[in-house]
Formats: sequence, C-alpha cells, structure tokens
Amino acid sequence: MDEDNVSSRQMSGDKPSSKWEQKQAAAKAAEAKFAANQKHAASQKHEKELGDLGNVEVVSKVGPLGRLIAHKAVLGIVVVLLIGGVIFGVCKIVKHQMRNAPGSPRGELFVSGVLVVIDHVELGGTDSKGRSQTATTKGQRLTAIDADTGKQLAVEVGDYESCWSGGGRVVCSDVSGRIEFLEPRTLATAATAADLIEKAKLAKPTRRYERVGDSVVVVLEDGRGALIDPTSLSVAPLATVQSSFTTPTSSGCPTDARFKTGPITLVFRSGTRNTLTSDPPPPAESPTPSGPSLSFLDGGFLRGPELPLVLHKQTMDRPEQLISRVDGISSETWSIPLGGECRRVWIHGPLLVVATANPKQRGVAIDLGSGRLAWTFGR
Repeated sequence: MDEDNVSSRQMSGDKPSSKWEQKQAAAKAAEAKFAANQKHAASQKHEKELGDLGNVEVVSKVGPLGRLIAHKAVLGIVVVLLIGGVIFGVCKIVKHQMRNAPGSPRGELFVSGVLVVIDHVELGGTDSKGRSQTATTKGQRLTAIDADTGKQLAVEVGDYESCWSGGGRVVCSDVSGRIEFLEPRTLATAATAADLIEKAKLAKPTRRYERVGDSVVVVLEDGRGALIDPTSLSVAPLATVQSSFTTPTSSGCPTDARFKTGPITLVFRSGTRNTLTSDPPPPAESPTPSGPSLSFLDGGFLRGPELPLVLHKQTMDRPEQLISRVDGISSETWSIPLGGECRRVWIHGPLLVVATANPKQRGVAIDLGSGRLAWTFGR
C-alpha cells in the first residue's frame, strides 16, 4: 500500500489497517506539527524584534512591505553605529599616536610650577621605506611637565596657533581664532573667550585679539573690545581697542656679554673664544695669582637668572650647548651639557629649568648648587 492511499484514508477518516500504516500516519502528523511550531516560533520572534522598536502592534499588521521597511531601518541603524564606532576608534588611535610621536619644538611656557612644551607633530610624513610623503594628520601638542619631578602631567593635541602664559593659566588661540583658557596641570579647558563673551551679552567676537599684560582683549563685531582676565575669567567691555597686536616671541635663550656681581662686572671679550675679564680689570700685581682667564666658545651670560651662568658651545659645527657657572674670571663651579640648543630658561627654587630644541631631551632641570641633573624629559 502506497503513501497516497494512506493519506486518502486519513482524510476520509478511515482507520489505518496495519501497524506500518499507523507509523506512516504518525510520522506525517509529527512532521506537520513540527512545521507549524517552527512557523509559529519564527512569527513570534519577528514580532518580538519589532516590538523592541516600540511598534510591535502597528508593524505586525502592516504586512510584508512594512516588515521589509522595518528590517531595513534596523539594518541602517546598525550600519550607522558600526561606522560611528570605527571612526571613534580611528580617532582614538590617531590621537594616541599624536600624543607619543616625536615632534619639532614650537614654544615653551612656565606656569605655576609647570613646564609646558609645545611641539608640532605630523603623522604619515614617511612611508614604510622612509621616503617622505604628504602628512595625513598634523597639529600642535602641549605637554605639561611637573617642574619639581619632571613627571608628565597631561598631554593635549589641537590646532593651536599661539599659546602663552597668563594669570596662572595657559591661553591658546587656534587657527580658527578660538581662544581657550587651559589649566596648566591638566590642560583641561576652563573656559573659551566666545562663551565668556556670550555670557556677558556682548557682540560676537572676531578673530582679532591683543594681549595686554596677563589679560586678553578680543575685538568684537561692533568695534568694541572685550577685556578678559584669565585668572578670574571676568569680562569687561572696552569702548576702543588699540591697533597694535602681539607678535610671537622669538625662540632661543638670550645672552649678554656683561654680568654685574657686587662691585665688579664680569665681561666677555669678543673673539672666536670669548675670554672672561672684569670691569674694572684685575690689578696687574696680585699677592695670590688667580690663574688664567676662562674662555668659552660663543659664550654669553644667560639673561634672566641672577647668577653668573654662561651659555656656550662645545664645537662650532654642532647646535648642542652647555651651561657653566662661574665665580670669577678664572673660577668655574660646574659645567653641564644640555643635549640640545637652549630655547628658554626659568629659575624654579633651587633648579634651573631649561627647554631645549632636542625632542629626546625637551626639558632639563639642573641643580644650581651642584650642577647635577635633577631630571630630563623627552620622547
């Protein structure tokens, strides 16, 4: 007996005549029940997915076209989220690379016991074979360094055009004219000039600004100015604005040929090697000869520190410089190489803090008493 006869008997209500026919009928019934359960489960799952979107009752009634639209909408959302995640991840990777890549010096600040070095950083400047190519990403990197320990405190990367110290904060202007007031130890933005001017209900700011002492004057669209105090972040309107604007300061540690110490002035005589003498000159006859006069290659006294610190070179064909402390025309207390060209110096308690042009030794701290290195910072 074939399966068609078994099916016809089942449809007509006839009872199967043999055990084999009974098994065939039971298998057919189980198969039909399984298919129905699968269809029901798929329908329930589909309605649950649509219900998660908050539209289960509406969408379940709109038919195949509505379900297709809903599926495409869900797929679109997933794609957007994936793209956003990829962009976010790429930005984090690029920012991490910018934070740690070697850079070229652009500026240095000393704010509230923090040395802030500013470097220009580029990514993609060379290919795998070392050949130069167009940089894919570039910007200015600010690194905050604790002057007592040399520890890196914070790093920030942005399109900064100019930064300076004002009122205990780091003030920066970017390429779009946006002025930010940053906390020196964290480099977090305390406020922006645009937000402060808006809160003061003044006219919109332009891209022009002027530094007046520690304060900043931003030119407004109505011709007036907004005087911003970086310490208190207060804003005061000005009826007129001066036309002279601040220009960036030049890099390089300035030196002088003379240094006054008590009644005597130490003087460098010009020459290939600058010989140290005094004004008035030492007496021709002395009961205790002081020894030969010191001479330094391209030497000069550092301007700023109230100590006889001589900045000089070791060789004429290399940019690296040294700092030596002298106590007279023939007495040198200590001498130490900087590892690069001197850009800026500051006195911080017992330390001389030096910013150099060498990325591997960007910051140096020297103990003024012993001449020993307290710390160095570089990448």
